[in-house]
Amino acid sequence: IRARYQRRVRGRLLVKILKVRHLLPEAVMAQPYVQIGFRDQTFQTTPIQSKVQVWNDDFVFKIFEGPKKGEKLTIEVLGHKMLGGEEFYGGIVVPIEKLCNQKPLENWIRLVDIR
Repeated sequence: IRARYQRRVRGRLLVKILKVRHLLPEAVMAQPYVQIGFRDQTFQTTPIQSKVQVWNDDFVFKIFEGPKKGEKLTIEVLGHKMLGGEEFYGGIVVPIEKLCNQKPLENWIRLVDIR
């Protein structure tokens, strides 16, 4: 997954989900989407059924009181199962203090089994 993080600006953490590559064929057929969460805030991209998954979606997390030690941002790639429900394809957990204390970062991130 390719994501861009911008440090905390006026009590907000800005995260942009750009695209996903190298998904298995069954994941592409499952209309994959990205779910991103921090504290009690969760957002998701629109599911896409295409060989190329590009979103360029911006998400803004409110963190007015600042990050607390040990807090994490979770990013997961999921898809819809044929018979209902969702399938987990991979994710990443990022320590929030790492994101809030640095310059904007854009990078490819390898997904792992975080569940």
